[in-house]
Amino acid sequence: MEQGLLRAEIDVLLPLEGAAETHALSETGRTTGKIVLSMTGDSQKRKTAMTTATPTAGAVVASFFDRYGSGDIAGALDLFAEHVDFRVGGAANVPWAGGRSTKEEVADFFAVVGKVLSPAEEFTIHTTVAEGQHVVVLGRSRFGVRATGRTFTNDFALHITVTGSSITVYHMYEDSHAISSAFPSAAV
Repeated sequence: MEQGLLRAEIDVLLPLEGAAETHALSETGRTTGKIVLSMTGDSQKRKTAMTTATPTAGAVVASFFDRYGSGDIAGALDLFAEHVDFRVGGAANVPWAGGRSTKEEVADFFAVVGKVLSPAEEFTIHTTVAEGQHVVVLGRSRFGVRATGRTFTNDFALHITVTGSSITVYHMYEDSHAISSAFPSAAV
């Protein structure tokens, strides 16, 4: 471990009395490290990093989707750097389309998405490829647009770059035609 060749990533540390909870957590498939029982009664969960090294890019991205998927938008935002290259292409009538460069602007993006869309009818990540600091995520989502009552199905790809333990690049490629068709037409 001292040479950095072996790293133990601990996701959750629970007191011995939490043995039943460890079993339940392990079955969720949502942990990104080991679940450890402490004989001394220590207890720390998720937001307290207990790794001996910087988390991998894949682990940071998995944590992002874990937090986002559970509705912890503030926790998901914590994973972004203060300055970020954040881009989502799309038509003028899609309110979240465009670029952002600060964590505050990324927070506005998630606020807009939450305001204009109904809760996800489907959100599936089917492929994640990580190499070095780059992670590519492929998935499918289905949302309703509150203003029109229309739904859209969106096959998407994300290219995310992690520097240290922060997301510094977030480029989303989505079915902009399907999404635009679900929104009211743009004013001419």
